[in-house]
Amino acid sequence: MNTELTKILTYFNLSEKEARVYLAGLQVGQATVYEIAKAAQLKRPTAYVLVESLIEKGLMTTETKNKKNLCSPAPPRRLLDTWRGRLESLEAITPELNTLFQTGSAKPKVVILEGERGVDAIYNELSPPDTKGEEIIAFGSLTTIAEKFAYRLPVWQKIVNHKRNRVRELIDNEPLNQEYITDMKKIDNPRYQLRVTDFGLFGGADILLYKNKTAILSLKRELFAAVIESPDIYQSFKLMFDLAWQKAKKI
Repeated sequence: MNTELTKILTYFNLSEKEARVYLAGLQVGQATVYEIAKAAQLKRPTAYVLVESLIEKGLMTTETKNKKNLCSPAPPRRLLDTWRGRLESLEAITPELNTLFQTGSAKPKVVILEGERGVDAIYNELSPPDTKGEEIIAFGSLTTIAEKFAYRLPVWQKIVNHKRNRVRELIDNEPLNQEYITDMKKIDNPRYQLRVTDFGLFGGADILLYKNKTAILSLKRELFAAVIESPDIYQSFKLMFDLAWQKAKKI
């Protein structure tokens, strides 16, 4: 079973085993719980419980045919429509949430996000229209990102391809770079620039600057991200970036 698909589905309120059962249902179509359990490589009693949970979430239905209880998966579009509706609801109340957010404090606002979902949240915040018209600065170790978050590279390419965003990216000179550079050159955004540094500055970290925020992502051992919202800290990191940018090789 595709572990990448399973992993992504867990971001949408499904457990790992629920995701396996749903994928198995998509694979076998209308089937008995026994057949779904076999495809998902789970015990039948476990599959029964998971199917019931998916029914409650609207991702499976059951019907009786020829004295057999058969399960059918909901189309993947159902999952997309459900989360699009939730996102639209959240966007509708965002102005009200912003008024509750403490914007008047002089102290930097620091948020710690742990694990893969925490790191993913940073990249989600970069997605249009959140940063439309903003400059996004990215610098880090491409090898570490590719090892841990290869599935995020298409999302990053979509962000870069958004022509209203100005994006500057600085990466270490690593063996993986050439393939990445070739792919990024295909992106049709004149406001995107990529440079390579020979200094080996970044190690296992990725740093993103956007909207007066500095996001420092630790990707090697314990996965976490520290997001600091402060114009002063943003400008300090941007100054360091600009100095490295001037010395880096143009692509």
